[in-house]
Amino acid sequence: MSAARVRLGAITTSFVALSMVTPRTSHAQEVEHRLAIDARAGYGLIAGGAGQVMRPPGLVMGTLRYRLTTVSPWWIGLDINEVRAPSTRAGMDTLVAHAGYLEPGERRGYYRLASVGLSLRYELQTKGALRPFGVGSIGWGSSTGMICVSYCRQSEGPLDGHQEYRPATTIGGGIAIRLPELSPQLKRIPVKLSAEMRLVSIGTNHGNMVSAPLLIGISL
Repeated sequence: MSAARVRLGAITTSFVALSMVTPRTSHAQEVEHRLAIDARAGYGLIAGGAGQVMRPPGLVMGTLRYRLTTVSPWWIGLDINEVRAPSTRAGMDTLVAHAGYLEPGERRGYYRLASVGLSLRYELQTKGALRPFGVGSIGWGSSTGMICVSYCRQSEGPLDGHQEYRPATTIGGGIAIRLPELSPQLKRIPVKLSAEMRLVSIGTNHGNMVSAPLLIGISL
């Protein structure tokens, strides 16, 4: 009887010790792992009807992503994008025509395009630091034209308080680099760096603005 008690006590002690050293994932940790914030910036060529009035633009993109499950490769997100494109000579003439006049010293103009959309991302689950992914989004965008000297004034856009929204879509792919996988010293930095190509199309008063920028980003 005493031998059975000793054996039972040893099993219980071993189970408690194993429970103490086995890592457990709390619900809060799972939620944190399934949420991500992306910030990307880049520069690309331009095509489409808007290419007649706009030069190659700079782009800034932000995304709030949510992973469908803790092990799913699929993410859904909300994209917020801003594009700024300097005007061509024809574009400057158009901005001046819309404004109706040109103030002294005004020599440049630019177009600002903003869009909001829902995105879907597929991230290939691989061992190691590299994570290939594909992404696309669909939403709505608007455009505003500005004329500048030491300050900028609006020339083209919702001058009457009414803003027109047009379809905005993106599609592309790239590679994310998980810093914690590169070195033990980076284990406490839960950050991904990424490089991606994205085809961006946003409707404007002058036709679609189509650009294919190279984007460099960071994910938290």
